[in-house]
Amino acid sequence: MVEKYKRRKDGLSKDLAKHEDKFREDVDKQA
Repeated sequence: MVEKYKRRKDGLSKDLAKHEDKFREDVDKQA
């Protein structure tokens, strides 16, 4: 149960990192 939750959290973290990279790129374009 805990392992499953942990893995899901890791997946979310990776998605967040991807979104963050895209967000930074967009900000760079605007700057």
